[in-house]
Amino acid sequence: MKFRKIRFFIIGLTAFGLMSFNWDRVELESRAFVITLAIDADEKGQFSVAMNIPDTRAIAEEKDEEARMFSATGSTLSSAISAIDRKMSNSVYFGHTKTIILGEGLLNNPNLLQEAIDTMERENELNAKSIVLATDKPIADILSAKPHGQSLLGIYVSNFYNNSENSASIMDKLDLEVLIAHLIHGGDAIIPRISIEGDKDEEELIIAGAALITDFALMSFAGEEDLAGLLWFRKGANTGLRTVNSGLDSESHASIAINRSHGNFSFEQENGRLICVADVSIAGHLESYRFLSSDLSNQGNLRNLESLFEESISKEINELFKFFREDVNIDGFDLRDRLHKLHYGLYRKYGADDEALWAQLYQDMVFRPQVSVRIIDTGAVK
Repeated sequence: MKFRKIRFFIIGLTAFGLMSFNWDRVELESRAFVITLAIDADEKGQFSVAMNIPDTRAIAEEKDEEARMFSATGSTLSSAISAIDRKMSNSVYFGHTKTIILGEGLLNNPNLLQEAIDTMERENELNAKSIVLATDKPIADILSAKPHGQSLLGIYVSNFYNNSENSASIMDKLDLEVLIAHLIHGGDAIIPRISIEGDKDEEELIIAGAALITDFALMSFAGEEDLAGLLWFRKGANTGLRTVNSGLDSESHASIAINRSHGNFSFEQENGRLICVADVSIAGHLESYRFLSSDLSNQGNLRNLESLFEESISKEINELFKFFREDVNIDGFDLRDRLHKLHYGLYRKYGADDEALWAQLYQDMVFRPQVSVRIIDTGAVK
């Protein structure tokens, strides 16, 4: 992809929003800043590209930004982008691209996906910190959607991930440089999904779930409920309320509001086999409970209740690992990278730098969730 090489400096950059830049009027009037880049493949096997570009005159005059969408197709990603560039009176510039959307057609075509990743990896102008999302909707529909409270899709996505109220989202943001590293070194990735819900007049952008990529090919889209076990290992995530049933009867249940949680991984070996321990520690206060003969002032009863939560969360994490390994054959917990960083000696011993050896090691690995729940306040609710 032959991006125009433009060297200029932006002074006074303080945040993600375009209005936070101290724009130079000449630069604004001569550059077409691509805020969102969407890439897909059409039914002919060609690249389909769409871009959201704000109205730079409005920015220069300190008015609200208005995004325009431009699109084109081409046999290569470079030619599709060049076709858009030729339509523009200004030169397209990708240095401030906030979001990159990958369409389902592209994700279902391993050859085109590899070409797109290779092109983006080699292009220095493209913002390596761009947030990457996948979609199963037409890319034109995504780019033409009107996000609540924000006229620019790219800025909306950035704000979504920076907003602490959205920390309960299962998937953390995925930067372009991280995606490239995952795909180049293994061909696997989990890409957060963006979609649209509702009628045309009241449509809403939804960032939830993910696309699961194995060997540069889309295996499936997974929902939030399918990936729930990831949340325990996401730094700063809001893990919210957790409810379990005692199994005594349909009315016996308890809920805790989780104040804090911490998840990490460690590795060891046992009888020649690699062991991965998924350690999660949780502290919370009791929101409600209804257990027969459950005097929680008794430490034995309280410990039994904590054990129910531990079993429930351990099962959730273990089932997600089985889903990753057995159903979609993807290293969804990034265990290879974690082994390299946390226990390089074992990484070298088992030859995890070799693709074939790692694939076998991953299948043979023993995975052990180890969950500790502590209820720090039972209150007086029943």
